[in-house]
Amino acid sequence: MKKNYIIILSVVALLFSSCEKNAVQVIDSLPNGPFVRGYNFAVNGPSVNFYVNDTKISATNSTTGIEATTGVAYAGIFPANNNYLSLSNTGSVVFKTIIPSKASANPGVVIATVPATIEAGKYYSLFTSGVYDATAKTTSGFILEDALPAPDTSVAYVRFVNTVPNATNGFDLKAVNTTILNQVVIAPVIAYKAASGFTKVPNGVYNLTSVSANVPANYTITRNTVSFSKGFVYTIASRGSVTVAGNLGLDLTRNR
Repeated sequence: MKKNYIIILSVVALLFSSCEKNAVQVIDSLPNGPFVRGYNFAVNGPSVNFYVNDTKISATNSTTGIEATTGVAYAGIFPANNNYLSLSNTGSVVFKTIIPSKASANPGVVIATVPATIEAGKYYSLFTSGVYDATAKTTSGFILEDALPAPDTSVAYVRFVNTVPNATNGFDLKAVNTTILNQVVIAPVIAYKAASGFTKVPNGVYNLTSVSANVPANYTITRNTVSFSKGFVYTIASRGSVTVAGNLGLDLTRNR
């Protein structure tokens, strides 16, 4: 009995010590990537799931345990703002966008493949783009490294990505502060499937204008009252097609 009593006291002491307010949780390792987020910007395209090689890395919630009939819809991203997926893969991989296996139309069809070389500790954005070919059931896609700037709490950082396939010479991006009317050139003309670097933008609310460099016809995309908060990092992406009336737009996501 004496021995049992000593054991009980030892266990109780251990429990109390593990519940101290100042107890330190030791984390042996942190996720080190690569990190990726997916954008489904293929005009007229279906909802899709994103894969790296043959491993699905995005999905719509299901309450049945069976894959949902829908995935990431057009103009959607996965995961949400300020989030990335941490991958175990490094080196040469193939990213795929695939129609969900339970979809009512074209289940399991691979609509885009994007070969890439990815590195641990780096951040990437994967885009479907172009205009979806409903006959061939394909679209184009590309991947960009998100070379995030060093943390800076004095300003915001903004970059521009062009995913519009048929504005021949690309788009630029300018921002005008709605209070003091100062203009910031966020990006010069950026070609399709390319991105600018991250530009410093003072804290504030802005009206955005993106103009194509086509000759003789220019296309203009606007988005008003966009807030850029100091300390944060953002991506503005043009999306849509100049041949589809009314669907050009500027997408705003936060990287950090």
